[in-house]
Amino acid sequence: MFLRGTTNRTKSDIAQTIENMGARFSSKTDRENSHISLQVFKGDVGKAVKLLGDLVTGSTLNANEFELVKEEVAQEHDDNHNRYMETTLENCHFNVYREHMMGQPIKGDRDNI
Repeated sequence: MFLRGTTNRTKSDIAQTIENMGARFSSKTDRENSHISLQVFKGDVGKAVKLLGDLVTGSTLNANEFELVKEEVAQEHDDNHNRYMETTLENCHFNVYREHMMGQPIKGDRDNI
C-alpha cells in the first residue's frame, strides 16, 4: 500500500519521483516485520528520506486502491499451490502455533479477504 498514494503525493507522483531519481524501491511484509527500502544515488539521499518518510507517515487508504490490493492478494492465494516452500512454511507455523496469531497465514485467510 506504500506506493498507492499519500496525503501529499498521488500514485503517479510517487512513481515519477522514484523514476526520476533512478531509484529502486522494494518492500516486503513478513510474519514478524515489514521492510521498505529505496536504493538511490548518493546525491538523492535527502529526497529519498523525505519520500520514505511521506510513504510511511502519510499513506492514504483509497477505497479503489484497497479493492485492487484485495484482488492481488486473492490471486496470490489462488496461486499458493505453485509455491511449495511458502505453503510448507505456512502449514508448519499453523501446526506449531495453532492457537496463537503466529499460526495464522501471513497474508490472511482467503475467506476473510
